Amino acid sequence: MLARLVPSSASASLALTRARLHAWWEGKDFDAKKLLAEQAAAQRRIAAEEARQDPRLLALAALWGAGRISPFGAGDEGEWLEDLSLESQDLLGIVGLGSEEGFRSLLERHPGPIIGYEWRKQPRLTVGSLVDDFMVEDTPRFACEAFDPEFSTLPKDGVAGLLVFETLAFTYDSSRFLKTIFQAIAPGGAVLLVDYLKATGTIRPSAFAS
Repeated sequence: MLARLVPSSASASLALTRARLHAWWEGKDFDAKKLLAEQAAAQRRIAAEEARQDPRLLALAALWGAGRISPFGAGDEGEWLEDLSLESQDLLGIVGLGSEEGFRSLLERHPGPIIGYEWRKQPRLTVGSLVDDFMVEDTPRFACEAFDPEFSTLPKDGVAGLLVFETLAFTYDSSRFLKTIFQAIAPGGAVLLVDYLKATGTIRPSAFAS
């Protein structure tokens, strides 16, 4: 889960020991929880910055703007949430997070919890860097999990609304994928599939995103 990235146990333990000794030497209180949170935030920032340098994301940023992998903008994302008709406390699921600006826009518009599933490493890392901006009582308001559209499953009846973004076009077993998607919707919920497509051959459609 990207929202809870921490250093390895050995390095984290060594850092805690050094910080504890430093606090004792300076006569200050030692807050291990705060230090671990700061380390996790630093790790997320480093991972996100490295991911942003991926040449594919840089090329897409030149086309659609920094932090985006498609031509969709904040206005589109607002309309998607309206189509899902979610209550403020409802759990929103997103398959295919896109990238940080699109995900930030959804976080700003939906005040409830969000669970994200992303099959591309670079967008997952950049989205994970937003966790510190969207906290509720020191708890992340969203989580990001790795997801393979060909093999992964989703919790049954797990979300009130599900946005599937830039994923269906990359899925070969579309029947299995769609079954997985619809089983994840709670009774009375809704699913919205959004794909920006570009034909690249005679076998199947694809998109320039990844």
